[in-house]
Amino acid sequence: MSGLNFFHSFKNVVKKIYKNRENIKSVLLTVLILLSLILTWTLWTYKPNYGVLENPRTLKQLEVPDVKTVTDVIQPSQILKHTGDKILGVVGNEKFERKAVSQLKNTRFYDPQIKTFDPDDTRDFKNGEYIEMVFPANMPPDVYSQIFNLSGNGNYSLDDVDRVYFYTTKTNEIRAWLVSYPKKQKIVARTSFAYEDFKKAMNEAHLVPFTKFDDARLNNKNEEVINRRFYFPTEHVTFASYSFYTPPVKDETIERYKKALFKDQMSIKSSSRNSREYYTDDKSEMDIFNNRLTYTNFALDTGEGDVNVMDHKSVLFDSVNFVNTHAGWGGSYFLSSLSDNEATFHLEMKGLPVLSPEMELRLSRENNEINKYSRSLLKMTELVNKSKKGQSIESAKEVISRLKNEYDLTLVEDVRIGYEMSQVNGQVCTLEPKWFIREGDEWQPLFVKDE
Repeated sequence: MSGLNFFHSFKNVVKKIYKNRENIKSVLLTVLILLSLILTWTLWTYKPNYGVLENPRTLKQLEVPDVKTVTDVIQPSQILKHTGDKILGVVGNEKFERKAVSQLKNTRFYDPQIKTFDPDDTRDFKNGEYIEMVFPANMPPDVYSQIFNLSGNGNYSLDDVDRVYFYTTKTNEIRAWLVSYPKKQKIVARTSFAYEDFKKAMNEAHLVPFTKFDDARLNNKNEEVINRRFYFPTEHVTFASYSFYTPPVKDETIERYKKALFKDQMSIKSSSRNSREYYTDDKSEMDIFNNRLTYTNFALDTGEGDVNVMDHKSVLFDSVNFVNTHAGWGGSYFLSSLSDNEATFHLEMKGLPVLSPEMELRLSRENNEINKYSRSLLKMTELVNKSKKGQSIESAKEVISRLKNEYDLTLVEDVRIGYEMSQVNGQVCTLEPKWFIREGDEWQPLFVKDE
């Protein structure tokens, strides 16, 4: 009986729906129109939550605590005081180097004029005295404008600046020369450099006598032209040797670089052969061998049809930005050489650069992108030993003789004192002071034992 009642009830409901079908269709149509209007309004007024998108970027910056600027990675390789023919200089003094960099940042240059340069022209210098700061690379204007506070709208367009002279004129005005040996030109400018204070700081530092050495050649007029001027300590100078603990490279270190260098972590493939570890995706490769990492980007933007302002910007800016955003520096690295499309940095320890290739950091650029990045994964975390008896290095006379007799000076880019790193065992390395020479973009010891 209950089943029959249900059937009659259902039949009555169907009849009512059929009878009011037009009204029901009108209501449904109205609901659909209202729903369409609501969805359209929501689409038009939608605003993405950019805060959510910015969170990963913020986290990435927190993972790189040692972000640097161009100013942070450039410092003079030599600081010298000239008085007539007498030359005194500071060697391997970290405290004094920091003071020099700080004073450069606070020095203003103004009223510039570009003039020809003669390295022996000191007629404007009071008592023939001046301070010379030599830099490790020939710098274009966009680079040295980061180091020097260039004021006004004067002409600061001189390329290949590699040193600066500060001097007092005979009328007691402080001036500067921004010097380019390759161009044989200089920018003469008035300056706020605190000359007497800096000279006092130099006198308080440990000064040693220096000897100049000129790479002089004959030009097409049969005149001798100084192509480059070097300075070497006149007598034997003694430096300490050090031993540092270098812990094994951890898997988490490799993971950190993988996350920083590869965009899509899911696409990374790993392999190993001949003691090398390879990590690749469809665009790039990370190769790890002997505690060194080499990253290569194969998918470069050709930039066809685009006008890119970066075309004329030094590779140094791209290099510093790349390291800042790809896991950081991991030590006190400073610029050691610079070309149109390559920048090289070396770790500094105890006031001297570690010029062995093991501790080199190098970046190359192609089509306005960093296409190759290589660096050491080692860290010198703990001092194990310092030699009680310092190690003496060769005098200026020995260095000059070596350069004249063994090298083609046209190929010599730089000669410096630095540390050579050698592995004692898997976890300890030693740093020994030596003379180094740079030919092209490679550093090597100037003197080799048991040749």
